[in-house]
Parts: sequence; structure tokens; C-alpha cells
Amino acid sequence: MKIAVLGGLGLQGRAAIADLVASVGVEQIVCVDTAADGPARLAGLTDLARVRFVVPEGAIGPALATVLDDVDAVIDLLPQPLMRQAVQAAIATRTPLVTTNYAKSIADLAPAAEQAGVSIMTECGLDPGIDLVLYARAARQFDSISSIDSYCGGIPEPKAMAKPLCYKVSWNFDMVLVSQNRDSVMIEDGKRVAVPAGQQHDNPFIHEIEVAGLGKLEAFPNGDALHYVEMLDAAKGLRRSGRYTLRWPGWSAFWAPL
Repeated sequence: MKIAVLGGLGLQGRAAIADLVASVGVEQIVCVDTAADGPARLAGLTDLARVRFVVPEGAIGPALATVLDDVDAVIDLLPQPLMRQAVQAAIATRTPLVTTNYAKSIADLAPAAEQAGVSIMTECGLDPGIDLVLYARAARQFDSISSIDSYCGGIPEPKAMAKPLCYKVSWNFDMVLVSQNRDSVMIEDGKRVAVPAGQQHDNPFIHEIEVAGLGKLEAFPNGDALHYVEMLDAAKGLRRSGRYTLRWPGWSAFWAPL
């Protein structure tokens, strides 16, 4: 099997390539990135014998289509603004695609993907992704659910914290910034409650939770809880739900004035 990794030299892309190299059945990994020094960037991380490096030239859409025409599947880890072009190239070449990004911005491409008979699997990261798998797994264990909350966050260990944010970039910093100005939808007392982006770090839903081995972490709204719980049959009578990001305490106090 040949797998292309779009954005293969990024923080997530390099990890994906290392995993693919260790995967049985993957004969070749195509690392697609704009940097010309791919082998040097991956040197020492993994065995590069089965990794082929491609630097796309010209318009991004046709360039991606040329690459995808010669692989069995593709992992899209490009910056979110390029997601649409990656998906369009996958549809044009009938190449199954997996991406960590939200589906909303490309929902209109679903009919074209269906007509082409190609699978486009979105939201396959940690959040959204693994959290949604846990949602469904938990829901299957209950006849009904009255409350369900999702907490997710990447934080540095205490000795690595740097004030004032007490945070280290572990993925795409542009998206870290974008996620600090995101509308959220909660469910409280069985009713839909909208938290506009401007109030994301100044609202009554911000709270702290105690995590064993870590201590107190701050949770703030970050996403549309209603969108996902509506997919769960066991959650029809839901009274409360929220999607929260976790950070060390003080995060919202820093961002609120901004």
C-alpha cells in the first residue's frame, strides 16, 4: 500500500510518517511538503528507505492531484485553509482521504465524494476524533444520558511552563490562535446556550477540574456540543453538555482582555 502524507514535515506530519514506516503493509510513504530539505528534517526520526519526498510545484490543486493519482490513500495534515483543495484532489482521483480537520467547511463536497465513490473521513484527530469515539462508546453502555462533557488539552509539565501562558506549542500555532476565538454551543438545563467567540474566555461555564497527578486545570468552552450529542440516541433527554479545552489556570484571564 502507498500512503501520501500531505504536510509531512510538520509536527503532526512527521509523527504520522514515523507511524506509517512502522506499519506492516505500507510499502511506500509519500511525504508531500513545500520544504526541499525533507530528508534532513526527518533524519534520525525514522528509517527513510520507504519514504519518497515530493515538493509540489505550480497550482496546489493540480499538484496534489498528480501525487494522489499514484497512491492508495492520503492523510491530509496541511494547514486548514488548504483542506478544500486536498479534498477536491482526492475526489478527482478517487483516493480515500483522512483529515483531522472539522467537516463543516467541506460539507458541500459530500455529494461529489459520494458520486465518485470515495471515502473522505474528517475529524480523525484527538479532538475532534478520539473524543467522539469515546462519546459513542460511552453512549452504547447506557439506555439514557442526562449529562456528558468532553475535556481535552495539551499542556506542558510544570517544570516546562513559561509564564504568562504556561503553554508550549505542540501542534499548529495558527490553529491555537483561531481556537481562542471560536463560538461554542452548550446545553444547560436541557436548553441550547450559545457562547459567542467574544465571550469564550469570560462566561459562567469556565471552571476548574481536579486531575489526579496534575492538580487543578482550567476548562473553557471550545466547540459545539449540541452538534455531536444530537447523533447519540441515548442523549435525547440530555440536560447538560459541553466541549471544553483544558489549560493550566490563568489561561482565560490572559485571553479575555484580548
